[in-house]
Amino acid sequence: MDTVLESEDIMATGDDIIGSIDRALWRVQSRNINNVTPFTYRDGLTYTDVLERIRGSVIDVIEFVSKFGDEQDKIIAKLNETVNNFITEVEKTHSGWNKELDTKKTALESLIEDFKRRLIDAEFREVDGNYIEAPLKSPAGKRVTLTTKAWGDALNAQNSQFQTEIQEKLAQQRRDFDNRFPAYYTKVEANDIFLEDPKLTEGVVIGSSNATIEASRWTETLCRELGLNPNVYAIGGGGFTSTSDNNFLTQLDNAKQGMSEDKRRRTKYLFVIDLLNDIRAQNSVGDKAATFFRLARQYFPNADIRVLPVIFNESSLNEYVQMARSCVSRTFEVVNAGKPYGAVVCEGSRGWVHWGDEQAKSWDQGPDNVHMTASGYTHIKELFEVWLKGGSSWFNPPAMALHTLSDGTVAKDYNYLTCERDRDWVYIQGTFKIGTNNVGYDGRLMSIPGWARPYDGVMSPIIGNDRTYKYLYVAKTGGIYAGDILSANQTYQVNMTYKIW
Repeated sequence: MDTVLESEDIMATGDDIIGSIDRALWRVQSRNINNVTPFTYRDGLTYTDVLERIRGSVIDVIEFVSKFGDEQDKIIAKLNETVNNFITEVEKTHSGWNKELDTKKTALESLIEDFKRRLIDAEFREVDGNYIEAPLKSPAGKRVTLTTKAWGDALNAQNSQFQTEIQEKLAQQRRDFDNRFPAYYTKVEANDIFLEDPKLTEGVVIGSSNATIEASRWTETLCRELGLNPNVYAIGGGGFTSTSDNNFLTQLDNAKQGMSEDKRRRTKYLFVIDLLNDIRAQNSVGDKAATFFRLARQYFPNADIRVLPVIFNESSLNEYVQMARSCVSRTFEVVNAGKPYGAVVCEGSRGWVHWGDEQAKSWDQGPDNVHMTASGYTHIKELFEVWLKGGSSWFNPPAMALHTLSDGTVAKDYNYLTCERDRDWVYIQGTFKIGTNNVGYDGRLMSIPGWARPYDGVMSPIIGNDRTYKYLYVAKTGGIYAGDILSANQTYQVNMTYKIW
């Protein structure tokens, strides 16, 4: 919208006015006028000339005044045009504003109506001291529940009380800490007490008869090979649940009394060896083990507590499944009891001597058929050291093909079964072929290695080339037997998995 007068119009009008005035003034400028008629124009103007010039000036003034009025009309007309254009543009803008306001007003009214539809259409009533509720207008039947100020105040009070209790506990812990450590250790004192370096010189042994000095002195040898002085407090018949004269708590107290505080601080390993007496008794050891580990951590603050739960498991004393299950249960109980105190359990030890009768003769059937032989204890010591130095606790044998163990009922050259053990699990997979005669129920098919023998019989389905399902089972004595009538010259596929324990 053009609302400004053109400056050139105003300037042109002013120039005309100034020019006219200049011309008028020029005409009446002072000249020498003689009082007589001049003889020549050289002497001055005649009166006639003067009058003529005055007449011309008057005419010019009249023309200027007339012209000035015309220019003024033009300026006024231009101003009127500009004002009218401005008013027109303002009216257009105002009309647009009105339309936009109308649109927004309509939207706001719609929003208000929608909000009103959602409002609660009832008064609140008190449910109890903590809550109030009211029905909703929509959807029908629904209610809204709100907490009261009393509920909020009670919650704030509880929070305040809780914070106060926390602060008190923290303050008490700080006081306990300050009382326990009233002064700083020097670097020499701190290194002497806390650093695991060559100054940790002691090894302590708690356990059963399989851990005593008399048991081929293998625990003494173990400590010395680890660079430690042996302190063996194991007692025959000992366990977590044994009698008070030989249980592990009694042995731990003997160690506390028999060693100076300095030696106990310098103890690098505290060994707990062999739970066989607890396993045989089938007693839960969880609570007593937890008490033992708590006191052990207190008496031997710098010791690494290591548990060797099972040394011996092939004797006739352990030939039934209840013993095997007790072995696993006791091990798990000790694992859980020792975790809060940093005790670590060698779980894989239960399979270290589960190797079969032939191997047992040289390992774990000593002169009394109860304890191990010297070579058996050496075997245990070597595996234990491997584990202490970061190796696996599990000692898995190499896989074995079973064709050499076939009985006459099986075509030996067509026996492609393999046997493998991984931790507590045994896998028998492959195919085998029945010989020229049927094999009846409980007919023996082949042997398995001693390390694969389960402590209870296990059964598995097999499938023949004729797509018929049959069964076989592995007896705790170690053989594989037919659990069904197996057809002559028939090949069967086996995919069997079971646990030893």
